[in-house]
Amino acid sequence: MSKATYQVGDVVFWGAPTAAGEYTFIGHPKGDKAGKVLVLAHSGEVGQEVDADECAPTGRSNPQRGREYRQRYFRSHPRGLEGNP
Repeated sequence: MSKATYQVGDVVFWGAPTAAGEYTFIGHPKGDKAGKVLVLAHSGEVGQEVDADECAPTGRSNPQRGREYRQRYFRSHPRGLEGNP
């Protein structure tokens, strides 16, 4: 099975033993060139890092929301995402 490729704003489903739900993809952590870790956001929680294998694309996207979450993330983690200087 091929690994999903995500764009900023894509909505993904992530589930763990204690929580599950839909999150917005905002990027990969700096240094993760293989895309094994996703940085996700959900309302007040911005910047949760999770294993990409535990996520599934939903087929929906909200690029504007993704950009807004990225901006919030960069305030506390400058240069914290792959592809940014």
